[in-house]
Amino acid sequence: MNSDGSDPRNVSNNGFQEYTPAWSPDGSRLYFATDLPSPESQGGIDLWYSDRNGTFWEEPINLGPTVNTTGDEVFPSFYLANVNKKLLHFVGILQNKDNELSAIFETVLAHMDLNARKVTEFSQTKLNHILEYKKNNALNQELPFEVKLKIRNL
Repeated sequence: MNSDGSDPRNVSNNGFQEYTPAWSPDGSRLYFATDLPSPESQGGIDLWYSDRNGTFWEEPINLGPTVNTTGDEVFPSFYLANVNKKLLHFVGILQNKDNELSAIFETVLAHMDLNARKVTEFSQTKLNHILEYKKNNALNQELPFEVKLKIRNL
């Protein structure tokens, strides 16, 4: 059962293999690996993404030759690198089947008060929950690259 009480449903029914789905931190993009044949395919299993557009998902987009090779890329993951009272800093890591780094990206998300249209602090309860999540999901190893974005502790 989904968190809203509805039954889960298959979001794919195309007859091709799909692997390792991973949501973007804000839930608006779904990354996945598939052997979907396409002119954009680099060969083997490629990493793709699809953006949520209201209540439906856009056509999948291949991440292209910067990330995909003629081999099989199947392991996207996200890591909560840092958090403060207003911001979340995520690092995205894409690895190939041999756990070799294929691509990275970083993003900072702000907690927004949409009515006031400004960045605001998380409630203490929410901040405690996020900090607990970060502690429980910490990486067990050093990242093989330097994290470029920094957020200050507030």
